[in-house]
Amino acid sequence: MSQSDLVLYEFRYEAEHEQYAQWVHGKIRDSLKDERPHVAHDHVIFEAKKRISAKKGYNTHPSGCSLSQTVSPIAHCPLHPH
Repeated sequence: MSQSDLVLYEFRYEAEHEQYAQWVHGKIRDSLKDERPHVAHDHVIFEAKKRISAKKGYNTHPSGCSLSQTVSPIAHCPLHPH
């Protein structure tokens, strides 16, 4: 079974496979054209954890330091020195 057959197997109809393939290729083209600056994966995860902590009402920075100890917790994060 080829790689193409494996992908097609995931879809009920060939038309679904074609629609998905067009969607994925469109996303890739859009991503390659995007001129915004690169954001490191670690920074994205850091920001996501910070937002989750805030929504849960925690007063801690994702790195473990207390948010009340610093004016800018990101600047003092050992994982993201600025």
